[in-house]
This record gives sequence, C-alpha cells and structure tokens, in this order.
Amino acid sequence: MGKLERRLDNYVSCIDDIQTLIRTGRTAMALQVLESLIVIIDGAIMDAMASSYEEGRADLAREIRGEAPTGLLQRALLKAKTRDRAKPKRRPAPKNHEWLAARIADPELRERAKQVLRLDDALLDAIAEGGVGLGSSSWRKLREALGR
Repeated sequence: MGKLERRLDNYVSCIDDIQTLIRTGRTAMALQVLESLIVIIDGAIMDAMASSYEEGRADLAREIRGEAPTGLLQRALLKAKTRDRAKPKRRPAPKNHEWLAARIADPELRERAKQVLRLDDALLDAIAEGGVGLGSSSWRKLREALGR
C-alpha cells in the first residue's frame, strides 16, 4: 500500500487534501486524489454489500436448519413482527352532518339552527342526512350557535 493509499483511508483528511490542492492551483493532483478516493469508496461499498449478502445467506441457512437467526434476518423478522402489531384504533370523530342530526333532535336547538342558517325544516333535514353540504363558514356558525 502506497503513501497515497494510506492517506486515502482517512476520507475526511483526503477531502481536506483535495480542497488544499484546489486552493493552491494544483488541480491535476486534486483530480488524481479524487479519482483514487472514488475507487476506495466504491470498494468499501462493495465490501459492505458482500458482507451483508453473506450474512443474509448464513441467516437463511440457519433458519432453514431450524436454528435461531442472527443478524439481518433477525432484524427483518423483528421489523415484520412490530409492523404487524395492531395499532389501537381511534374512534373517528362524527361527521358534520351526523353531529348536526344529533344536535337538532332537541327542538330548541333545531329552531336556533334554522335561524342561524335561515333555512326551512326540509333543507335542515337534508343537511343533517348528508344529502346537502354546507360551506365551512356555515358549519362554524352552526357550531358556535349550537355548541360543540
């Protein structure tokens, strides 16, 4: 291993060297160092991928033999188990028209809703059934008038 290759083992210092070479106008040397760094990084990535591949194959072989998995397969199995756990379901909030239907069951609140929206009984019932929609400002007025 040459002096340059030993220096490239420390990626941060290598990048510092490249910056220094560029600042001092030695771009040809900076290009050589950069190309060498790319080769070394590619090699490190390939080594990591190969070791992960081998670890995965060994874990699969252990699993097939009925032994306890380790490494990648164990992490994948653990991730699958935690993902499959049922999350507690939240009760959905009532839809606006459902809320309105519950509120206008009271005759006093029904009259107040009709006054706020300036509607007759038929239209108010259609809104409460969800057949007719209202704008957000009308819903806001209703919530303020009828209470939450």
